Amino acid sequence: MKKWLYLSVICITSMSVFILGNIYNTNNQKTMDKKIAKLKKEKKTAYPEIYDYLDSITVDNFQSYSNENELVVYIGRPTCSDCNLFEPRLIDLIVEEKLEAKVKYLNVAKLRKDEKEWDNFKQLYNVNYTPTIAKFVEGELVSKIEWTPEKGISIDKVETWINQNVS
Repeated sequence: MKKWLYLSVICITSMSVFILGNIYNTNNQKTMDKKIAKLKKEKKTAYPEIYDYLDSITVDNFQSYSNENELVVYIGRPTCSDCNLFEPRLIDLIVEEKLEAKVKYLNVAKLRKDEKEWDNFKQLYNVNYTPTIAKFVEGELVSKIEWTPEKGISIDKVETWINQNVS
């Protein structure tokens, strides 16, 4: 009888440890999956794919670049849902038209966080929304195509604009 009781206690204890271990592993796996998903999302936001196709310029050196003879710049930000929807189609167009060396990327995400600075930038360069593709000649905006709340941005119109403005 004591043997039977002893074996029962060992079996119940072993099964309890096994079950608790599985519960712990399952919860731990769910936690890890959430952390991995969060990191992937942050990575996607932190490093937009557009950087793989266009050279970038900073807000600080944008003015000197725009004062050059000619600058075509894509103005966007990874925190902009419209930019995120637009960029895959823009990337296809960049590759198709071989625009990698002809267009620069200006990420305005940091600038956009400061409302006053963002308003100053928009007024100074006549850029109202993101995404925008603009052409500057000797510091002056000569042409642009940009997303608007009323019309969005059409990749067909962007392609036409590029054919007319990018040499």
